[in-house]
Amino acid sequence: MNQLIAWIEGGKPFFEKVSRNPYLRAIRDGFIAAMPVILFSSIFLLVAFVPNIFGFIVV
Repeated sequence: MNQLIAWIEGGKPFFEKVSRNPYLRAIRDGFIAAMPVILFSSIFLLVAFVPNIFGFIVV
């Protein structure tokens, strides 16, 4: 386990450099902004289509 932690910490300078990239930061922020909408709409999809699996087909 300590070997794994040491290996991950060895890549820390690279990951810090990547996190400072403004283009990648914009992509990250876009995904973070879209995530609540995706999660919220997936709940409605489950409510709409799961009853069809059990034979409760609503027309």
